[in-house]
Amino acid sequence: MNAAYKVTKSTVAAYNVKVTSKYVMATGKNTCSIASDYKYHTRVFENYDPSSHKWGVLAYEVGSGWNNPEGMWYSTVTDMDFCLVHGKSHDNRGVYLIPYNGTINGKKVVNGYFV
Repeated sequence: MNAAYKVTKSTVAAYNVKVTSKYVMATGKNTCSIASDYKYHTRVFENYDPSSHKWGVLAYEVGSGWNNPEGMWYSTVTDMDFCLVHGKSHDNRGVYLIPYNGTINGKKVVNGYFV
């Protein structure tokens, strides 16, 4: 017998999430093993999927339960998912999103961080 899984609203989910054809941006918490800093960081990446080599195919989703309640970027083509803060793939293949360099709303972004 299958029990129903209750999905609850996450209290650690990202905010300030923006997806454009050029970039993806969110203020979120680390979801990979790179750092133990579990604070909110705003990070911007190119909207480019390194697993499919396609532009404009990244999206944001919030997991459920213990499965990425912080949220993550994922490829709508390959379903590969990535850390919001570091852009590292969650499958341990060492694949990373590309940090964005440019200007957003008059503010300069260098290596994915507002400066």
